[in-house]
Amino acid sequence: MKNNFRRYAALFIVFQIFAVLFSGFLISFYADSYDGSYNSTNNITNTFSDICMPLFAFFCSIEAFILVAVMFRGIYSKRASDFYFSLPVKRGAWFNADFLFGVISFAVSYAIFCISSIIVINSNMLRQFRFVNLEAGCFLKYAFMSFTALIVVYTVFVMCAVIAGRMWQYILLSFISSLALYAGAAGFICYLNTVYGFWLNLENSYIASAVSLAFSGISDFSVLKFFLAAAVQFAVFYVVGYLSFKKRKAEVAENKLSGKLLPIVLTVTCFLAEIFVCLGIGNEVALSGRIIAAIIMVSVTALILSAVFFRKAFSKPVFISLLGAVILSALTIFSVQLIPEKIYVNVAPEADEIEAVSIYDYNALGSSDI
Repeated sequence: MKNNFRRYAALFIVFQIFAVLFSGFLISFYADSYDGSYNSTNNITNTFSDICMPLFAFFCSIEAFILVAVMFRGIYSKRASDFYFSLPVKRGAWFNADFLFGVISFAVSYAIFCISSIIVINSNMLRQFRFVNLEAGCFLKYAFMSFTALIVVYTVFVMCAVIAGRMWQYILLSFISSLALYAGAAGFICYLNTVYGFWLNLENSYIASAVSLAFSGISDFSVLKFFLAAAVQFAVFYVVGYLSFKKRKAEVAENKLSGKLLPIVLTVTCFLAEIFVCLGIGNEVALSGRIIAAIIMVSVTALILSAVFFRKAFSKPVFISLLGAVILSALTIFSVQLIPEKIYVNVAPEADEIEAVSIYDYNALGSSDI
């Protein structure tokens, strides 16, 4: 750990300087947009947290992406990889030291943001906040939730870094792993909602992805549901990253992805996300059209993933992943089509029971907006 602070001291200092500057920018931005309509302590605490906390998490996630790339860049070179892995340091200790350095760095950044926000707003330095204050306890709770979500995002980046054989594989893996779970969950829910009379809140898809947890309005989440989702995701990504780093082979550097099963799981997740996004377009497009769009999208993606991850036009792992995704999607479509629709005859009241009828959204007759 001490060695990490010596090696990355300059990067650590730069991150904290930017944390100070960005904290000042967020406070100034909120002050300029504040019109006095939220004039209670609870309201301003919630609105400030919902607007500024996701932006600060996004800023820190960019830092996390850069930090992970810097810390693990040595394992992408065969010569450097052989040198590092020959050192008398256990891989598990190396992994944990790098991981904890990032956690400490972001904890300091969040502390800077929280302290500066509370001092500036509660000290009445700005005339816009002369009659309101941040409720410190509630604000720190939201900050801890945001920090927790950021650490999950950071863990995803670390997992992707130790699996990748090249830097650009890490970049693509991070993009896929960050967005695929949320996109797939959102698409799946939208597809379920195409069934007439069935409705599932799209906000349920937020808990499926670390990115959606970090970049959403933090005060809207149930605390128990939030921490449960974050804990499960953190445990999965951390364990996968830790074990992948310990078992990483030297020939992975400058080559393909590490492992056999994990690349298949990741590519299956990517394919399923694309398929569910296409299926969730809505009833405005026929089911056959949505299926055709999904086939085209996953076919193009399969070629890209084969070229990037396995340096082939079409590879066996990608083919297995595509086949698995197609089978799972077919089973999903079949199951959804079996959901009984709540037809008009079953849900309409008797004629003498109707006092008035209002339609709020004519184009979404199957939704709960009626």
